[in-house]
Amino acid sequence: MINAFLFWLWRVLPFPGFIREGIIWFLNPKYLVAVDALIVNDDNACLLFNHPYRQKYTWGLPGGYLKRGEHPENAIKREVFEESGLDIHVIRLIDVDMKESHPRITLVYSEEIVGELKFTPSPEVSEISYFPIDQLPGLFPNQRALIHKHCYQVDATTTKAPHGAPLL
Repeated sequence: MINAFLFWLWRVLPFPGFIREGIIWFLNPKYLVAVDALIVNDDNACLLFNHPYRQKYTWGLPGGYLKRGEHPENAIKREVFEESGLDIHVIRLIDVDMKESHPRITLVYSEEIVGELKFTPSPEVSEISYFPIDQLPGLFPNQRALIHKHCYQVDATTTKAPHGAPLL
């Protein structure tokens, strides 16, 4: 009953567009939007960054948060470059991760390195390394699950994983 009245009121009152948008923004939940890069080499090893400022899980996928008005694909390129000096090419969006207990949505992109792998340390990242899927270091559980979801293990009958091993 109240919803019907509110929808009727919304339709008949002459709110300018910016007021309508403000009301919608105020009434809806807010989320941080993060981006992560899943970069897998020809040997099906995953590129991880060592973030020394973290306390429990220092290794993790490259990534960070969007700035206001920034497109997610530009954000992941910026974050990887700022943290490591690496240029990347976005292949495609492969996953969206969200926890109900934490107001953050993470967009995960499959990426590839452009040019040579020449790492430049930053205050956020002290080292980078490729890890075989079966030898991952301690990671946030959601990142470990994501890697296992989109990459497959190379078994004894397979000599090499195809380039761009992340699977949908």
